[in-house]
Amino acid sequence: YRCGAKMRSKLLFPLLLLSCNNDKGVIIYNMDPATALLEPMDGDVFDEGEPILFSGTVNDDSDLEYLDVQLLSSLDGEFLDVAPPDPNGYIEYTSASLTEGVHTITLRAIDEDGAQGDSSLTIEVLDVPDIPSIEVIHPAGGEVGLEGFPFVFMAYAEDRQDPPEDLLIEMSATPGRS
Repeated sequence: YRCGAKMRSKLLFPLLLLSCNNDKGVIIYNMDPATALLEPMDGDVFDEGEPILFSGTVNDDSDLEYLDVQLLSSLDGEFLDVAPPDPNGYIEYTSASLTEGVHTITLRAIDEDGAQGDSSLTIEVLDVPDIPSIEVIHPAGGEVGLEGFPFVFMAYAEDRQDPPEDLLIEMSATPGRS
């Protein structure tokens, strides 16, 4: 029995030396970053001008602060001002300016070694009518004005597509009978 033990030791030792001669050192693999879009859901439909919340997570085998995180639309391009992920890899972005049509939304993360991870979903943005709404606030029903004296007209206008400074409001009055 003891002789066999010595014999095994003598046989294993040269094999171990051979494996050490071919050793290439430690190999480090860079994995692609992982991405996941959480909101909106694939296939969701929104009205043009409606705020849409995009949220997702990114993860990588390197530090998250070195990831280049991008949020992209197939129709409108890259969303600007997307904040970097928080320490848990969570990102969030809201936009109300997507154009009408079917968008493929992609969350992309690129690490400092160039490895890239993507996840995508599809949403649709529907066109809304271009008609603004207007409500006359003053004069209220039954009010009258006197000729030669100033009279205040007030209205409230709203448009889901254009800012207030771009709206043109015209009012007219028809003289009434006294």
